Amino acid sequence: MSTLEATAGNAQTLTASLSTFAGKLNREGGLPNDLVTDRTTYAALTATVEDLQRAGQHASDLVEGLATGAEDPNTPIGVVMRDVQAGADLKGTIDNLHHGSELLVEDLEGMQHNFLLRGYFKKKAKAEKADAQANESTPASSEGATP
Repeated sequence: MSTLEATAGNAQTLTASLSTFAGKLNREGGLPNDLVTDRTTYAALTATVEDLQRAGQHASDLVEGLATGAEDPNTPIGVVMRDVQAGADLKGTIDNLHHGSELLVEDLEGMQHNFLLRGYFKKKAKAEKADAQANESTPASSEGATP
């Protein structure tokens, strides 16, 4: 009998808690209430879920395509993934590009000091300096003005 009374008390407590919880869910402006009563919110959430499903499918298709390509040694990704020599060649190419870029910068720096091109670079530097000074002297009030 005491167990039955305790169970009934627990059921009353549970019922009161559920009632309080349901009251909070039904409060106007809450998400659950909006989902049930506002068709615009429901439609927006439905569209978002559909977009997420499509994005997930596209991502799955992409990963599947990459996996298929990696398995075939005749595809570019398959060659890079499976052929050690191709990977080394690719790394060598990247290293050569980096070294070539450094040499190009060095050559361009040297060209600035060449007597045949020195005048060009001096004129260019002078023009850039004049442009910078002209931009600094422009009044601030005319920057925000509309024509």
